[in-house]
Amino acid sequence: MKFQVAAAFLGLCLLSLRSTQAAPANGGSFDGNNVGSGSFNNNGNDYEGLGGNAHSFDGNNAGSGSFNNNGNEFWVYGGNGGSFDGNNAGSGSFNNNGNQYGGNGGNAGSFDGNNVGSDSFNNNGNQFWAYGGNSGSFDNNNAGDNSFNNNGNNNDDPIVWY
Repeated sequence: MKFQVAAAFLGLCLLSLRSTQAAPANGGSFDGNNVGSGSFNNNGNDYEGLGGNAHSFDGNNAGSGSFNNNGNEFWVYGGNGGSFDGNNAGSGSFNNNGNQYGGNGGNAGSFDGNNVGSDSFNNNGNQFWAYGGNSGSFDNNNAGDNSFNNNGNNNDDPIVWY
């Protein structure tokens, strides 16, 4: 009986630990879909989402206002690296997909070979310790007016450590 109680306790501990780390998050997801407007939004991971959405959001056809707000927050290793490639989307897409706080890898190798409308590819920078940032990204795209703005990285430390 003691062994069964100890095993049950250990199992609960392992389940609770797994839920806080959320590994490997959504890596390799959201690929090869045909969807309407307002799709693929708000799919970021919070709190130790190891792997983030790496190699995701590739080869899709989507309407306007898609692929937005998919950044990861709080110690996300991998971020959205190798993502958002080879898509067709309407205006107002691929915005606000940066990673915040320890986004190691950032969006490196992402946002390549897409065809989108205006007001796209904006505000995709990474904040605070974004190792790798957006290196090798935003290549061979076709986009309309007001695109590719404010995609820099901010490595300032917003936390007071004392």
